Amino acid sequence: MGSDPRIAETCTQSLTLLAAGDIDGAGRLLDGIAARDDARVAYVRGLIAMLRGEPQDARGHLAIAAARMPGDAAIHANWALCLYQCDANEEALAASAHALALAPNHADNHYNRGLILLALNLYRRAASNFERAVQLAPQHARGWARLAETRHALGANAEADVAYRRALELMPGDAALMVGLGALLNDSGMFADAFAVSERALVLDPASTGAWTQRSIALRGLGRLDDALSAIDRALDVAPGDADALKARALVRQMQDDLPAAADDFLRAAHVRFAPGGIASRVPELRRTSRAKLAHDIEQFAWLRDNNLLDGAEALRDLHLRALMSLPDTMGNALSIDLPAPLLRELDGRYNRFHLETAAPAMRGGALNPALDANAIQADYAARVPGITWIDGLLRPETLDALRRYCMGSTFWFDFHHVNGYLGAFFEDGFAAPLLLQIAQELRQRFPDIFRDHKLTQLWAFKYDSRLEGIELHADIAAVNLNFWITPDTANLDPESGGLVVWDKAAPPEWGLDEFNTSTASGQARIQRFLHDSGAQAVRIPYRQNRAVLFNSDLFHRTDTIRFREGYENRRINITMLFGRREGRTH
Repeated sequence: MGSDPRIAETCTQSLTLLAAGDIDGAGRLLDGIAARDDARVAYVRGLIAMLRGEPQDARGHLAIAAARMPGDAAIHANWALCLYQCDANEEALAASAHALALAPNHADNHYNRGLILLALNLYRRAASNFERAVQLAPQHARGWARLAETRHALGANAEADVAYRRALELMPGDAALMVGLGALLNDSGMFADAFAVSERALVLDPASTGAWTQRSIALRGLGRLDDALSAIDRALDVAPGDADALKARALVRQMQDDLPAAADDFLRAAHVRFAPGGIASRVPELRRTSRAKLAHDIEQFAWLRDNNLLDGAEALRDLHLRALMSLPDTMGNALSIDLPAPLLRELDGRYNRFHLETAAPAMRGGALNPALDANAIQADYAARVPGITWIDGLLRPETLDALRRYCMGSTFWFDFHHVNGYLGAFFEDGFAAPLLLQIAQELRQRFPDIFRDHKLTQLWAFKYDSRLEGIELHADIAAVNLNFWITPDTANLDPESGGLVVWDKAAPPEWGLDEFNTSTASGQARIQRFLHDSGAQAVRIPYRQNRAVLFNSDLFHRTDTIRFREGYENRRINITMLFGRREGRTH
């Protein structure tokens, strides 16, 4: 074990030099020691290697020290940190537990354990350790910063705000922290405050892509669209391929009604954010999953394989099948969970990624069915106060076929956090084909009495499992809704159902989004009471391929009972377009 007091003295001197930042001096002192396998020497050599950014070299030294000195808390704390730096996070977690058992009130031990838990995709547990770190050491600036970021990722915005502001008190010159606080404030709709914080960040770092992006988002929220576009262009000058900046510019362009440019930016951002092989990082859709999501992806990869549309589809199918089989048998189909770290590693940047985008260009000769009787459709909409009608044969056959291929082949079904297990593809996440924009534009042109000056504000598609339920009762923040269905009628086992149920009484004007678009039991009960008390009547529109339902967005509606055949090609797909703003409704 090396009882020579000269070894102990040399190690102590080396540690003093390390504390002073003299890594090379500490190394030279140890070079003269013959007892290289002494636990204390191994420990100091391990620290030197870690400080030099050589964790794999440090690992061998610290393994010796940890094995021979099981009761030394500092050794085991650094052993855990070294394993974390070597990406051996399961081992690191066990080592950090041992270090905490030896020193349960050491703030850095809790902080380092939080880092390890984040790497293992265990965000809630990580937040608990960061919280304990700052309780033990209220001046622990890095602990406050990590606590803020983790709480923000978990959606605990009020708690994250407190942590960000405490971290900035301790590190007032940290531009990255200000960018994080700005993002939180923008997410919370506090645009003026977010703008002020982004301005402070830009004083510290004028070339910060994140600060320019958050400044743009705040300006957009304040209605200053030209200034918002200028700010985001500055961000993209610094980092042309930044996904957050591209998405922010798309949102500005969408509000300026430049939909083709917005669609292009949304698509580019989605290809970056969901690129195969990319790090899961803070994108929740990349580090969480559900049985319904994996089951869909397995079916889609098999379909892509059978149609020779994607190289490697068979391997992707097998990989996702193994992932599905590894989930607990008791886990419900729609339940969304954090991916266990070993499974996340095995999926290796291939889960929920933009593997394929099937082309859907604008249609020559128009996308809508030229035989539609616009006058009759508009008259029917107006007669059913406060506005509802349905249209059979909305699209030309060529348009319908192209949309089917687009929705069947493209792997942009990133959204799966719905209580009933259906999957979503959204405009802002790459559901942005030119053909979709063409349909929206032609609708406004063909039915001016319905759409008036209402512009396209949102666009998405939902895809359903044949065994699960659809969307609950809700209304939308828009002026006019369009829903249409593209799966063949042969998939529907009940021709009198499978479509949409719309009630003929508009949501009270004083109700907000949380009141008329909620899936909570209490929220659903309140909507039901309103419909009963107002004498609202349900209008049931059965499912038909290429049937569209047009209605005032203030009307409550839900998916009707779904009984579709099994199989990927039989999954019910609806496409929704929202036009205008709720405050601009005319009914």
